[in-house]
Amino acid sequence: MDQTERDIELLLCNLKPHVVFFDFAYWMPKLARHLGIKTVYLSVVNLVMKAYIAGKNYEGQETSMPDIKLVDRLFISQTECDANVSKGSREIEGPFTELVERFFGKSIILAGPVIPETPISSFSLEEKWVKYLDRLPFLAALKPPLGAETIEEALPDGFVDRIGSRAVVH
Repeated sequence: MDQTERDIELLLCNLKPHVVFFDFAYWMPKLARHLGIKTVYLSVVNLVMKAYIAGKNYEGQETSMPDIKLVDRLFISQTECDANVSKGSREIEGPFTELVERFFGKSIILAGPVIPETPISSFSLEEKWVKYLDRLPFLAALKPPLGAETIEEALPDGFVDRIGSRAVVH
């Protein structure tokens, strides 16, 4: 990625965008600022994890590029950008958002949860499971424990009778 800096600079000179979104290209804010372009650090990393990283000392963690560590790339990207966008919401990650904002000295724009859509066309269930999940939206797929051939064999005596129609053991 670092070897694309010159190519990116040429593209930015030709395209003349107002804003560039980036993630690990720690050199982007400096490059864009030189060209009069604003930068937005866009992270899909959970804010809880970012708060954890912000409070840790990562001495000794190497990247594939020996000249700059991963934590340094992230730190430079987030401190040098014009704006910081992250997935998440204040309702769920409020205290962690505030911690990261204090750590980097700038506000975080929260994009809400970034949840991929399920590709329905490639996913299908047997009709009995569709009906079951419409009533009780919970499904657990279990492997038999060591020493048991089937799940049913590992269950306590009378378990299937006690759960009745509230659940299915298959």
